[in-house]
Amino acid sequence: MAHPDFQEFIKGQQPAKVVLLYHWDVDGLVSCAQFKDYIEKESPNTQILLEHPTINRYFLVEEEFQRIAEYQADAVVMMDFNAPLDTVEQLEKNNIVYVFDNHSQTADIDRPGFQDIHYPSASMLINDYFMTPLSLASVLGAVGDKEEEIMDDLKFWPMIEQVMKDHNLDWDTMQRITKLGDTMYMLGDSSGMEDTIELFRRDPRDILTHERYLQNEKYIAIEMARVLNQDPKRYAETDDLVAFGFESDVSVLSEATRAKAREFADKVVFTWQSKGGLDMIYVRTRSKKIDCRDVTEFARSLGQNSGGKPEVAGIVLLTETMEEFLPKVEAYLIEQLSK
Repeated sequence: MAHPDFQEFIKGQQPAKVVLLYHWDVDGLVSCAQFKDYIEKESPNTQILLEHPTINRYFLVEEEFQRIAEYQADAVVMMDFNAPLDTVEQLEKNNIVYVFDNHSQTADIDRPGFQDIHYPSASMLINDYFMTPLSLASVLGAVGDKEEEIMDDLKFWPMIEQVMKDHNLDWDTMQRITKLGDTMYMLGDSSGMEDTIELFRRDPRDILTHERYLQNEKYIAIEMARVLNQDPKRYAETDDLVAFGFESDVSVLSEATRAKAREFADKVVFTWQSKGGLDMIYVRTRSKKIDCRDVTEFARSLGQNSGGKPEVAGIVLLTETMEEFLPKVEAYLIEQLSK
């Protein structure tokens, strides 16, 4: 049975309940803010329920499926959530599911919503879907996800530059807004993430002077300086790969990997962290030496959860320990770099 377009669904059916299932970083938070704005405008009596996957986990587990099913919502809207197909299929057993995403894993699933890998962020994809003028909030996902690489995007960078000009903001300030927004997930603060969604709906610039985020920033800066103060492991087989393991009670893996990718811009950066019972691995590159989508396929072929884009792959181990899996990833990356 074909489902109506999301906007037709909201305007025409005025649903009683809708679940917004968002990723925990700034792109996901802004995307959620955009959907809240739209639903509250077009269907003010709809109850909006917010959910996100467990931080650092790119899929749902049974207790999360059960909680969402118990809402008895009219639809679940997934945004910037790079989930495997079986997660979508499980949700579809109880709900209409709309998917809005630009990741390679979810861009090919052909579900109601809007999926397209050519967008630099889910937030800009969603903005185009709603056909609204670009706001400051709507470009923050691209700034946070792509960082300086967005400047090479001949289509989207001029749009972002214009928004920056309209708001009298420079590039460093734009990046700082996204870093401050990410502090909540890095500290595992789910209520803080919902507060950030509301802040972005009002005015993202307010985060620059908000004491709660500034205190988070100070704490994380100290922790980041500690974990980044190490030499990389180098591989005799190739000069193109550097690797780091991070130990921290803060979710530093994504941000620390970005920092190392900036430091080693001509190499492939391979990192890992164990936190909260999860073993996580990242591969990121600013070069064109590998396509990280191949890394995700490799990890999935070995039974692990993985997703990403050409420049980044994230892996969550499901069936093997870090000690068992790291050598396999190392060997695969060395093989790819030798081609």
